[in-house]
Amino acid sequence: MRKKAEKAIREAVDIVGSRDHHRLDRIRPLAGLHPKVYDKTILDMERVGTIRLATGSLDAYSSGEIAGMVRRGDTVYVSFTFIDGTIPAGAKEAEPAEPEPPARNPMLDSEPVIVILQHLIPGEWERFERVCQEREGRKGSEVLEDFVRRFLRQE
Repeated sequence: MRKKAEKAIREAVDIVGSRDHHRLDRIRPLAGLHPKVYDKTILDMERVGTIRLATGSLDAYSSGEIAGMVRRGDTVYVSFTFIDGTIPAGAKEAEPAEPEPPARNPMLDSEPVIVILQHLIPGEWERFERVCQEREGRKGSEVLEDFVRRFLRQE
C-alpha cells in the first residue's frame, strides 16, 4: 500500500513540475490519496530516508493552505525534497531554492473540507454521479457544493 501511495505522490510531483522543495499542500490534492494515507506516507518516506521534510514560517499561508500541510505533533511541515537526488521528469529547470509564499486571495482563504459520505448503499454514489452528469453535465461533488450554497442563502 505504501509503495502505491509513494508512487502517487511522485506522480503528483511530476504534475506540479517543481524541481526541489515540493510544497505539501500542492502535492496533496494531485496525489488523490485519503488525507491520513497521504500524511502517513509522507512521514514514512521521511522515516526511511526517501525525503527530507522542511518547516518554515506559516505567516504567508492561508488557513486552507496550512490545512494541506503535514503535521507531526506541534510541527507543521511545509515542503519536502527527495534525498536520493531524483528530480521529477517534468521538473522546471529554474526553480527557486526556497518555496515562494503564495499570493494572497481573500476569496480563497476558506479552509478545505473533506466530506465522507457514510451509510450509502454500494453503488449509490456512482449512480448519483452518473445522474448528475446526465442531467446537469457536472460532477456529483459540484452538485453538492451548489446545494450547500443554495441552502445557506435560504437562512
